Amino acid sequence: MSDRIAVMGAGSIRQIGTPRDIYDRPAERFVADFIGDTNFLPAQIKTV
Repeated sequence: MSDRIAVMGAGSIRQIGTPRDIYDRPAERFVADFIGDTNFLPAQIKTV
């Protein structure tokens, strides 16, 4: 394991950080999707 990693997409760096930071606090949806679906929760908006 490295101390810091970079997630790249479309030729640009999307986020740099420790593996734990990127996993726990992805900077954007692309990064969260890249590391897996564990950061997404299914939800519905219910109006009354």
